[in-house]
Amino acid sequence: MSAFTVPNEHIDVLVHAGRSATLGILTWAVPYVAGELPLDSTISNGIIVNSVSGSRARQLTGASVDAVGQMLVEQNVASVNDTYDEDDLAIYTHRQPRNMHRSPVEILKAISAYRYQSDGTADWASSEAFNFCEALETVTIQKMRGWEDAAWVIGRETPTLAEQHTRTGTN
Repeated sequence: MSAFTVPNEHIDVLVHAGRSATLGILTWAVPYVAGELPLDSTISNGIIVNSVSGSRARQLTGASVDAVGQMLVEQNVASVNDTYDEDDLAIYTHRQPRNMHRSPVEILKAISAYRYQSDGTADWASSEAFNFCEALETVTIQKMRGWEDAAWVIGRETPTLAEQHTRTGTN
């Protein structure tokens, strides 16, 4: 497959999914990049700084949706630029997705597609976009049907979800 910049709607869906996290405010680590000044902590960019360790994280809030989307777009564009030796730029402004009710499977597939189109830089695995994807994937998996009922540890006698549902008469 060829590398391409995903449409803004794709980013809108990822950002909206992160805002819809039912387990609290989506938060992920913001790594320091050698040679770059760290982002200041502001409401509009969602950056928070641990006063003891100095580590930084970002929170996805209504005020930070543009900054988070821009960060995702920049990583995607950087990946395409590295792949094709280009120097494109892109500006992002968040909009509500056309359909705000995507299933967890659709969100996981969107994360997978974004990762595939954005992992072409040497620093992908240590990038903020990577950390965002990990955080969003974790909360999305926890929204999947059956997650709460599934066994945390599986032993020889642990019933499957289907067996549990048969016993209780639920599905």
